[in-house]
Amino acid sequence: MTKQWQDIDGQPETGSDLSAAAHLADLLRHSTAEVLGRDLAAVPLDCPLTALGLDSLGAAELQDVIARRLGVDPPDWELLLDGATLLDLAADIAARSPASPPPTLPVVQEAGGEQPLSAGQRAIWFLQRLAPTSAAYHITAAVRIEGELDVAALRRCFGTIADRHPALRTTFFERDGMPVAQVHERLAPDFAVVELNGLDALPALLSDAAARPFDLGFDLEKGPLLRIDLFRRSEREHAMVLTLHHLVADFHSLSLIAGELVQLYPHGDASGLPRPAAGAVGYADFVRREQTLLEAEGERLWTFWQNALRGPLPDLDLPTDHPRPAVQSDRGGSVPLDFGHRLTAQAQAVAQESGATLFMTLLAGFKALLHRATGQGDLLVGTPVSGRYADLAASSACASTRSCCARRSLPSCRSAISSPGCGGWRSTPSRIRTIPSRC
Repeated sequence: MTKQWQDIDGQPETGSDLSAAAHLADLLRHSTAEVLGRDLAAVPLDCPLTALGLDSLGAAELQDVIARRLGVDPPDWELLLDGATLLDLAADIAARSPASPPPTLPVVQEAGGEQPLSAGQRAIWFLQRLAPTSAAYHITAAVRIEGELDVAALRRCFGTIADRHPALRTTFFERDGMPVAQVHERLAPDFAVVELNGLDALPALLSDAAARPFDLGFDLEKGPLLRIDLFRRSEREHAMVLTLHHLVADFHSLSLIAGELVQLYPHGDASGLPRPAAGAVGYADFVRREQTLLEAEGERLWTFWQNALRGPLPDLDLPTDHPRPAVQSDRGGSVPLDFGHRLTAQAQAVAQESGATLFMTLLAGFKALLHRATGQGDLLVGTPVSGRYADLAASSACASTRSCCARRSLPSCRSAISSPGCGGWRSTPSRIRTIPSRC
């Protein structure tokens, strides 16, 4: 059967089941090629997906594509990153009952009124209450707009987008010490226009525009938690900054909002967008499913992470030129690093040789660097994980938070790096690469 599956361009010799399996494998092959950005001929059915370059980001995207296009529950993340081939995926999907057909229209209708919070939302709400002025959970994006701009139409577009996504009309209040989400029937985003009179150069304009929203907090109880700042230098030069609170959005939501804005702006209304889909899995339903899961599996998951993070948790003793402050702040920065094509190809080759993803390989290298700088063997690295849970509608703006703490002891700098995670990825290899002797 496996041999016949590989000849997916032709008809299998016998059996409707085999024909269906071949068709399924063909669909998976096309979807995988699209996610990986490869030619179809470069995606064989019997090659491990990790060897083709599938990483954790690609796995999340592939899950979404499979759910939307095939109307089935996507394979588990662990299977995708554990050396599975497309044939393995086809067999896994065929062995399980198909999911309900996914929504074909990108809008989710949800009931208004009071709604429970997800576990991730409760954590963010608690941290925001601890530091009310912190902008750590603000999501922002800045763009430059050249050419004539209809500001009134742009304002209406954002109002329409908020009407289409319940999360963007949500605020949060406290009852008996616990947070409650309130979905409003209408809640227009904050929209401000700042005149700059053409005095500033556009690069400085964008830099200042991106920084300004972080100086402005959100009122979680009154809202809205979506803010648009439009900086106008002239009639044909603008910078727009979109800021959302992580309680109501994730980075995937930014992509959705941008896509809808591109569709809405030429029309001025929602006439160019599909009507809302009935029966789509919305965020409120997702939260209820999560609560059911935690009632059944919460104790086991709690025990796992207690064991993974047991004992005293080490501070990272970096050789800085100043002592660690007594009180944590959100002040910091980012340092961009361009690997270049050659180094990227080398890192991908190491990952493929080790049966690991590129992320896992880079995480192992990062831990080796921290070990080299500190001499510490017990290291904890927290990382946000891209991608939404499989049953959460990919076509709605909402807050999907997935984080993982990777903990692994490194006995010495020259020793081989063990799998970089502590249970976040079951597929991490037992050995990624030996640290060069110059360490």
